[in-house]
Amino acid sequence: GNSKLDGTASTSRTNTLNTTLTGQIVEVLPNGDFVIEAKKTVLVNTEKYQLEMRALLRWNDITPGNTVRSDRLGNIEMKLNGKGLVSDAIRRPNL
Repeated sequence: GNSKLDGTASTSRTNTLNTTLTGQIVEVLPNGDFVIEAKKTVLVNTEKYQLEMRALLRWNDITPGNTVRSDRLGNIEMKLNGKGLVSDAIRRPNL
């Protein structure tokens, strides 16, 4: 016997994430600026994402409430790592 399967498939996804990160100072530079890092884990459907950020922060951009707007950060490095099953599972063809 023989079998033949011809087919095409595609998947796409668009996500928007608005969040607040809590970070910490990991280095104080000679000019008084800070290097900060923050991490946050988010669960979307059955997939787990970890957002990591590293940036430069000037001491005078910290508000009295101990917060910093993202547009006040410099040299931002962001990494988004995901792990988990894709929501649309692949189905076996009917035999």
